[in-house]
Amino acid sequence: MVFADPGTIGFEVNGTQWQLRPWALADAPVLAQAWADSEVARWNPVPGDASVAYAERWISGWHQRLRSGLALDLVIESRSALAPRSMAGEVSMVGEIGIVGEVGLVGEVGISGLEIDRGRAAIGYWLLPAGRSRGLAAGAVTALTNWVFARHGPDPIGYLDAVCHVDNVAAHRVAERAGFVSVHNDVVGEATDRVTLRRFA
Repeated sequence: MVFADPGTIGFEVNGTQWQLRPWALADAPVLAQAWADSEVARWNPVPGDASVAYAERWISGWHQRLRSGLALDLVIESRSALAPRSMAGEVSMVGEIGIVGEVGLVGEVGISGLEIDRGRAAIGYWLLPAGRSRGLAAGAVTALTNWVFARHGPDPIGYLDAVCHVDNVAAHRVAERAGFVSVHNDVVGEATDRVTLRRFA
């Protein structure tokens, strides 16, 4: 299966317009910053090399991961602040590249772990400090989940799983606010230190 390219997906949180879009090379400094963030690294797999150069190489593989069905990774950013960027890194924006705060790139949401025979995929997400405790993660997860089910559900993707560490209470709450419901770990075979929340198409 090949994931469709969503372009941009808009959503609103507390009256502010946000969007999901593909990663661009100009985002590499912020991605490297995220990999070095203690909370992001605590709950998410991050590369041992958190340099900007490695971030650029990872971003350069975005289309290949999309075409292979390996992953669909999208930036969470302010919709009003930034003009669309290309994968070549062309950018026109207010302020400096990589600004984090009321405007700019504040996180990621993505789909991976596609299992066609089970009709399942996984959803993951993280936010930088400037994006936390604002309802952004739940808004982004809801927006991407709705798009996935509209474009790829219920066949081949019949449900999405958010697999969270048992101690990551914030991630549990995000999934619940996005309409995901806890399922028993022994049903899906996840490790005992993980909690699985699921939403059907």
